[in-house]
Amino acid sequence: MLPNRYKYNRDIDDILIDKMLNLLSKKKIFTSQTLSKLNQIEFHKKIKKIYVEKGRLKESNICFIKKN
Repeated sequence: MLPNRYKYNRDIDDILIDKMLNLLSKKKIFTSQTLSKLNQIEFHKKIKKIYVEKGRLKESNICFIKKN
């Protein structure tokens, strides 16, 4: 997973999307300004699988989330 290729995507004070998707798929709780612990627990219950695929362009990826 490489959606955070550019420096301007790394200058935030929060978890990056690739790490967030990885932790959600492993059903682990993480610190985030975007998703509360309660939201994460709800996602853990509802997500069956997260797939990240490389797009056709050098800078593009796409994420698929399969629900339970």
